[in-house]
Amino acid sequence: MSWRNALFESASGAWTLEFWPTVLVLLVSAIYLRGFIGASRTMPSRFPWSRAVAFLTGELVVLFAIFSPLDALGGYLLSAHMVQHFLLLVVAPPLILYGAPAIPLLRGLPASVRNDWVGPFLATKTVRSIGHVLVHPITGWTSMVVATWVWHVPTLYELALVHEGWHQVEHAIFLTTAILFWFPVIQPWPSKPIWPRWTMIPYLLLADLQNTIFSAFFSFAPRVIYPVYGAVTPSLGIDPMEDQAFAGGFMWVPGSIAFLLPVAWIIRGLMRARGPEAQRKRLLSDPQKVRATRSVALPIANEMRSSRQLDLLRMPVLGPMIASRFGRHCIRFAMLALAVVVVIDGFFGPKTSAMNLAGVLPWTHWRGLAVLVLLFAGNLLCMACPFTLPRTLAGRFLPRRLNFPRVLRTKWLAVVLIIGWLWAYEVLALWDAPAATAWIIVGYFVVAFFVDAFFRGAAFCKYVCPIGQFHFVQSLVSPFQVKARDAQVCAECTTQECIRGSASVAGCGTNLFVPKKVGNLDCTFCMDCADACPKGNVGITATKLGSDLSFEGWRSSIGRLVDRFDASALLFVLVFGAFANAMGMTAPILMWQDELTLAMGFDTYAPVATGLLLFEIVLLPLVIALGLGWILRVAVGPPENGSFIRGWVGRSAMALVPLGVAMWIVHYQFHLLTSWTSVFPVTHRALLDVSGGTLESMLGVPNWSQACCAPAPDWLLNLEIVVLNLGFVFSWALAFGFVRRALPQAGTMRVLVGALPLGLVQVGLLIWGIWIILQPMQMRGTLLP
Repeated sequence: MSWRNALFESASGAWTLEFWPTVLVLLVSAIYLRGFIGASRTMPSRFPWSRAVAFLTGELVVLFAIFSPLDALGGYLLSAHMVQHFLLLVVAPPLILYGAPAIPLLRGLPASVRNDWVGPFLATKTVRSIGHVLVHPITGWTSMVVATWVWHVPTLYELALVHEGWHQVEHAIFLTTAILFWFPVIQPWPSKPIWPRWTMIPYLLLADLQNTIFSAFFSFAPRVIYPVYGAVTPSLGIDPMEDQAFAGGFMWVPGSIAFLLPVAWIIRGLMRARGPEAQRKRLLSDPQKVRATRSVALPIANEMRSSRQLDLLRMPVLGPMIASRFGRHCIRFAMLALAVVVVIDGFFGPKTSAMNLAGVLPWTHWRGLAVLVLLFAGNLLCMACPFTLPRTLAGRFLPRRLNFPRVLRTKWLAVVLIIGWLWAYEVLALWDAPAATAWIIVGYFVVAFFVDAFFRGAAFCKYVCPIGQFHFVQSLVSPFQVKARDAQVCAECTTQECIRGSASVAGCGTNLFVPKKVGNLDCTFCMDCADACPKGNVGITATKLGSDLSFEGWRSSIGRLVDRFDASALLFVLVFGAFANAMGMTAPILMWQDELTLAMGFDTYAPVATGLLLFEIVLLPLVIALGLGWILRVAVGPPENGSFIRGWVGRSAMALVPLGVAMWIVHYQFHLLTSWTSVFPVTHRALLDVSGGTLESMLGVPNWSQACCAPAPDWLLNLEIVVLNLGFVFSWALAFGFVRRALPQAGTMRVLVGALPLGLVQVGLLIWGIWIILQPMQMRGTLLP
């Protein structure tokens, strides 16, 4: 008999509805419905019928998990058993809790039982204390995680398979601990949270992390974990190792989604709870607050609000340095001196990249630190960029009277240059050619000088510089932006020096008007606007997380970003470029490229690498972008303000940016954390070269063992998974928000269905990223032992 026939027989004859559990479920359902009907009449906003549907569905899921053919198949297939556990751990409990069962179950009991027995018992101090401990987040998280791991120890797992009684105990423990786990996440009314709502984000992310470790253990185990499946599964014609890997993959992907979707939901709730509409509702709900607010003058209210803002220009040490024009120039000249050192060593130092400053500092240390600065401090790197010095020099000695050509005033030139940059890095191995790195730096200075020598403003930074475009996009996720500290001050300003400039300071070179500016795109953090403002009203202030990417309106000098195909192309190329750049360093891809190069008879791998890269960063994002634009246009309709398909292409691009940023961070931090010591022997060697060897007696010889890549820390993989998951959650929250605003009158389920196409692409990128970080990575720029 084939395994398909065996499965069919199991599916048709393995339903085992046991009497007492079925009666118990029916009785609980009847009590719940009786109480729910009364509660819904008196409190319809608290008890919509969707809650009853969720509760009853959760109970049906429990019955299906333990009495359907799935239970019988669990004795033959590990994957079937994992599906059963998935239903009991992450599907049924949230549905049951969403039904807010406490009040309906109490009201559904006979009055005498409720008033004389159950009510007084639940009101006792001992019971309330025990209940407080049981629903505490620490109790829920610990109990479910421990139960999951303990019951999957081979001895106990096979004990539950052999003895039906222990199997029922296992299921009861899973369901009970899962309800405790999900209780603080769902927070069913009328319970009150023990921890603040935001703490549920790390609560769920840590649960997802342990689930990932748990799933990876099954997916990549070198042998069959449970001997019973090694003996039984082959009789169905199925490889037990494949079944085991599929079980791990199922717990991994749907399991992660089950933990991450509530995170996105919580983030969305926190963002809405802090928005102006939520504040207005809170004020209007309390007349005393309304009167108190009306009695405060607007300038005073603005001043009070701005005083609470976190402003980098007001921080000690860092603030005065970047607020001062002289301080910023000092930073730039220091970076210029470092660039000169790198160029000299690139031209005249060792040709081996791991022994040359040009092969180590730009490709390992600068990139690894850059993504962190862009994330936590906005686009401060452009402020410190030494390539802005030629613009300052050109502005003093050359006319700079021309406007940049209108046909080039888009992001298309930057898109082409970024594609060329990624191609040169991957195919020409720039990381392994110190002289080529030196020539790139020199070329940057030359091009920056000549562009800014003839054209007004910051044309090089805004339209040409591919590194700057990378910084612009990555800093979109940063909470820090150059903004007006007090909107009222800007509203009363008539001179507008921030964009027009003053007698001594030029205005914004990228034509961003501070009061109308949104986000970090095109903002170089040069702080010329702060120098020019006579009121000192410009700062680098913290804003609501995600406000830049979620904004769909008009932006100064940019227009509606969601409607610009050139900006969307830039975002898509950098998002998919993050994954392509990282995947190009994995051992399986490198081996595949070599094999295909030999099979096709090429002398070099360049054609194969070029084709793969162009597919990943041009063709694939193009197909996905147009496909998403068309699907969302049909499924959801045109976004607000009458945008057509291009509006959904732009929104799709913005909703993928956090995932791309997460991949860049994961990739670059891997190299930085495993190769950060490589700078020491290289610097040591450079000092010896400059001194002509006279310092050797004092410094000794370089310790080249530090130039080798160190083993990755044990915690690094887990951290990478967390970062990717955070990027996924951020991206999903953006996708949901875009669809929600396009369907303002639709219900939650309709919005979820509308956001599904974007969500599937995001899940695909998440799986792609996790696959990449699980592969052996080529340690470029190091001396391999």
